[in-house]
Amino acid sequence: MHGYRVAVLGATGLVGSALLAGLSERDFPVSEVIAAASGSGGRWVRMGERSLPVQQCTPAGLAGMDLVFNCAGRAAAEAYLPSLAGAGTLCVDKSTAFRARCDVPLVIPEVNGDQLRHHCGIVASPNCVTIQLAVALAPLHRALGLRRVVVSTYQSISGAGREALELLQRETEASPCSAPRRLAGNVIAGIGDMDSNGHSGEERKIAAELQRILPGGPAAAVTAVRVPVEIGHCTAVWCEPSTSVTAERVREILAEAPGVTVASGGAGYCTPREVAGSDEVHVGRIRTDGEAGEGFWLWVVSDNLRKGAATNALQIAEELVRCGE
Repeated sequence: MHGYRVAVLGATGLVGSALLAGLSERDFPVSEVIAAASGSGGRWVRMGERSLPVQQCTPAGLAGMDLVFNCAGRAAAEAYLPSLAGAGTLCVDKSTAFRARCDVPLVIPEVNGDQLRHHCGIVASPNCVTIQLAVALAPLHRALGLRRVVVSTYQSISGAGREALELLQRETEASPCSAPRRLAGNVIAGIGDMDSNGHSGEERKIAAELQRILPGGPAAAVTAVRVPVEIGHCTAVWCEPSTSVTAERVREILAEAPGVTVASGGAGYCTPREVAGSDEVHVGRIRTDGEAGEGFWLWVVSDNLRKGAATNALQIAEELVRCGE
């Protein structure tokens, strides 16, 4: 297997940093790695034991790359990826730019990796919460025919980027609050712009992406909440299957699912602190509603910077490499 010329856009951000670490940890076959960002200013970033200079993000600097990971947001995706893909570069995008486009596959390898056959140079990686939900829900939907899910998210501050994380750290040290609403010691029941019906941007994204990734899957009602935790998103999920089911059967299905770790017993569960640094989706608190078994609860936790972002993008690239792309 030959080495690939790889560029990481947004290399100085939280996801870009996690992706560079993942390239090293997972021994991805690289011959060259470019760390790119806007306004590089002579900065350096780490990739395992190596230090890489941060280059200014320009079309000329990205020309000739075999693979580009975009961790820099929608504007960078729209500015660079279409032309790169047109020139033969494989692009894996972590932004929102292409997630709703029917000609761009939206992929979680454990769930719908077969969609990679249909790419035209760009593959989109879903929202971080969508990823952990779909990894847990896909095997349950296949086995039980889920009709509806109701999701409440508890999303860490790192999901809002490095500046928000640094603000939380300053507020925790009792510095004056400069945000519209204080992050430390608080719960923010709104992530993204609210529409006229009171649904936030994050809630709309999660529901829409689940429908794309799980065709014919359950309708999703979502409440998305930001909590003062540095890393790790949590979701409390109510699932309504097409047939009655026991908690033990739910555990059996999830125990066989790729990418899922199931806590032991009905009371077992993981916290964000415990899953930080993990590439698995952790499921616990599996319990049915009374004796009828007409629905069941899950507590789903994942590291949003790894499986929710960098690791999923790397798994997409690994699958493309495996298929000889």
